[in-house]
Amino acid sequence: MAYQALISRQRQRFGAQLLTLYQFRVKSQRFCSLVCDKESIPRVAKLQHLLNAVQGPAALRLRGLEIVESNFDVAWDMLLWRYDNQNIRLFNALEHLIELPRVKVRCAEDLTDLIDRSEEAVRSLTELQCPVRFYDNWIVHCVVRKLDANSRESWEISREETSEFPKYQDLVRFLERRIQTLEKSRNTSKPLEPASQQQKNRGSNHRRILANNTQVEDARDDRSRCSCDLCQGSHWLQRCFKFIAMSPQQRGEVCRSKRLCMNCLHKSHSIYRCPSASRCLICQGKHHTKLHIENNKVSRSRNNAEETSSSEGAASGNGGDEAGINTFATLTRADVLLATAMVLVVDANGRPMPIRALIDPCSEGSFLSQRVANQLHLPIDRVSLDVVEMGAMVSSRARSEVECEIRSSRSPDFARKCSMIILQELTRLLPQKTLKVEDWPHVKGLVLADPHFNVLARIDCVLGADAYQSFILDGLKKGPDNAPVAQKTVFGWIVTGAAFQASNLERSTIRAFHITTEPSVSSMVSKLWELDSVPSKSHLSEEEKRCEDLFKNIALSQ
Repeated sequence: MAYQALISRQRQRFGAQLLTLYQFRVKSQRFCSLVCDKESIPRVAKLQHLLNAVQGPAALRLRGLEIVESNFDVAWDMLLWRYDNQNIRLFNALEHLIELPRVKVRCAEDLTDLIDRSEEAVRSLTELQCPVRFYDNWIVHCVVRKLDANSRESWEISREETSEFPKYQDLVRFLERRIQTLEKSRNTSKPLEPASQQQKNRGSNHRRILANNTQVEDARDDRSRCSCDLCQGSHWLQRCFKFIAMSPQQRGEVCRSKRLCMNCLHKSHSIYRCPSASRCLICQGKHHTKLHIENNKVSRSRNNAEETSSSEGAASGNGGDEAGINTFATLTRADVLLATAMVLVVDANGRPMPIRALIDPCSEGSFLSQRVANQLHLPIDRVSLDVVEMGAMVSSRARSEVECEIRSSRSPDFARKCSMIILQELTRLLPQKTLKVEDWPHVKGLVLADPHFNVLARIDCVLGADAYQSFILDGLKKGPDNAPVAQKTVFGWIVTGAAFQASNLERSTIRAFHITTEPSVSSMVSKLWELDSVPSKSHLSEEEKRCEDLFKNIALSQ
């Protein structure tokens, strides 16, 4: 019969797996699309296919049912009552989060399993229409408490610069990056050896070096053999309380005096031979996060660089075959003000919300922080865009965008619809530090777009080149040498440029804002498949259709 081929073909796809409590919702949707919604399949055949598909407890549930047409709805309702109970699904989703597997050692596979299980539970809560975004603190706590000690420490270090409550998606992104780092480190830390050498080393204590805040672990007995280079205790240096209590400068002195690698704090190699792919979590420099130094004097950084060079050369033991400088500083430059403005964004109820925006004509698109997007309650569209930063590097991937209305408190007639890409964080606090404006007479008396442009504060919006021409006005005021300029906009006067002051002898991180968005590789591949797919609709002549209908009628009547 015509439907038998369909049943036998779908049985291999659907009947080989159990209809368990956690799989039932997905399985039932697939079963409905393949069998239940097919009008050409008799209900008796649907019941037979359902009985063949279920196994285990679900099969026991349907045991003894007579195979008649009327029992298909009875069997289907029995399964729905047992396995599609929302209270049970909610209970099991919460139990999944509470009973997540513990990651005992830092391992990419265990971290992947932890993320997958937590994501499954969060998806279940989302399908049940639970307000998951209000559960972030609790979900983050459930996941973090299951991490190994080193991963948990790295997570806390990554949160040092913010006082906000952690978001679940921030934790997922952190763990995904950590998994990638661990996998890359594992691949690069296994040197290729001939078979004879592998046999020779099979009984030896093989050492492997893992990523960020790197520790060297003994594959056989790492806990009993680890020793702190500072206090000689049975722990790693980065976990030593005496080491943690020191300032970053003092920690650097300890590492140089002990001739330790500045990247992983281990003694067996120099920083130039460090196999760890991990970098500082704060500035991405090639040094350990605990050695990161903010706002050091240039002379100090040069002395540190010279001392590091000599100590690393001595540690290599090659009489100067390898020479280099391990420095953590960037170039000494003037303080730079980036243009900021206080703008109004309209929420779903039509109420304006004031936020601080960065005016960035070098960005091809406009951006909004996830924090503000959640407060606006506007419809969000799904996208897949790679955010390309300076150096042609993909810094992040955008998954959503929102269209919102931008207004000005200075110009009531101004209103513009703007499509903004949503990112979790846009930039660090701007400017890099609070600046004095007494020496800028050209700024006094102006109606400023951001009255506190010189004070360190959060950036929740980036207005890029796509909106720049709509709010820029004629008017430019220049001050004395080494002072920023003021540009007139519908939001007021924005202030931008270099600001030379007595305090700017300190070194700082250069922040360049040049952002490009482009479709992600996955979205382009999916579009390629859509273009290459063969249309499923058949083009038959009238005579061919009559022949096909005649064949179906004859086949069904037999």
